[in-house]
Amino acid sequence: MALVWLEDLWDTRNASGENKWPESRLVAQTTLDPVQAACAFAACFLDEPQAALAQDLVLARKEKHRGEFLTFRAEFVHVASMIDARLLLLIIGQGGQVKSVELCAPGETPRVLTEKEAQEAFASGALAIAIDFESARTIRAYAWTLSPLRLMGSIASRDFPPETPKEASGPLADAVVNVWKGNAETRKRIERAHARLLVTGLW
Repeated sequence: MALVWLEDLWDTRNASGENKWPESRLVAQTTLDPVQAACAFAACFLDEPQAALAQDLVLARKEKHRGEFLTFRAEFVHVASMIDARLLLLIIGQGGQVKSVELCAPGETPRVLTEKEAQEAFASGALAIAIDFESARTIRAYAWTLSPLRLMGSIASRDFPPETPKEASGPLADAVVNVWKGNAETRKRIERAHARLLVTGLW
């Protein structure tokens, strides 16, 4: 059976019979575009150097897929693929009903879960990311304990930016996208992302 409501993901009654709700954190409003929201998620849960790296990779992917329609699911699956932790990705539809729930685990392809599987994953410590762009228009994280995340070693160990970067040029370098800390910071990250693409061609 599929998960119907977000609240069905957790059991609020503990062993003593008291109600206990998971911790939650607002990640972003869905008025941001999917790339900006994915960058906001990285800023919420990774330390500053790793968040900057993840954001650079997200922006580099955006440049590679320039002109394509980007979805919240695709961008969050991409960020989840860098994280050394299990993430539950939920898409919430009209009226708060769950449209889909997938488990993103390190080194594995995302897979759709049943209600029981999703409940077991959440109970065992998976972080749930609820993307509601139809009703509440928010992206919110849930866990019994919200803890910092880290990138997988294969991602964190990358030389980024490259030791001998080429000068960034073209539409990406000239773009000004106000994502999180202002235009200057965003421009720097876009230039690093473009330089990385020029040097190694990540994707």
